[in-house]
Amino acid sequence: MMLDVERLDETCIKKLANEEVLAIRVKGFLPEPLAIQIGDKILAPGFEGYINAPSIGRIGMAFYEAENQPLLIEDYFERATSNIAELRNRCAPYSSPIDTLRCMLDESWPAGAHLENLYGRKMYVGLSRVVKPGVCFLAHHDIFQGRSGQFPGPQPGGAVRLQRLSEYADRGRCVADMGRRHHPGSIRRDAWRQLWH
Repeated sequence: MMLDVERLDETCIKKLANEEVLAIRVKGFLPEPLAIQIGDKILAPGFEGYINAPSIGRIGMAFYEAENQPLLIEDYFERATSNIAELRNRCAPYSSPIDTLRCMLDESWPAGAHLENLYGRKMYVGLSRVVKPGVCFLAHHDIFQGRSGQFPGPQPGGAVRLQRLSEYADRGRCVADMGRRHHPGSIRRDAWRQLWH
């Protein structure tokens, strides 16, 4: 079940954390015309393929790509803050939707919302995936503990899982099938809009 809210607050986040709802959708978080405009701005400069899944594009680097290889882990951390800045620059003059979400979570959840630290270094937030038509990309969630070899300890007030995707993954849906229209260059826009709208 999806919970539609006007704004985030501790009550709705607790429902998500307690698995009473699968997702929270903040009404009007990003108006549709602005979502399309920001989506176009994010995609315009191009993107890279995943190291271990080259048919799926991305802006930024996912930690799981490092696959516990020291050189790739170092590359991930070296690029983390510059990748955050790159996403902000691509959204300018508008704020990055992930920055807005982080502020909203920080304001409404007792423990706040901060960048994760691993090995004493800041991690990346805001990974943007690009899935072209015809590429099957099952909904999933990456399990951080298995990727890092450790699991960060609990934060005061408890951790929050923003979305429980296992229910969707069990249905075997492809993200590529979510959209009805194509972005110029055959990239689907509706998937982006569904995340932020």
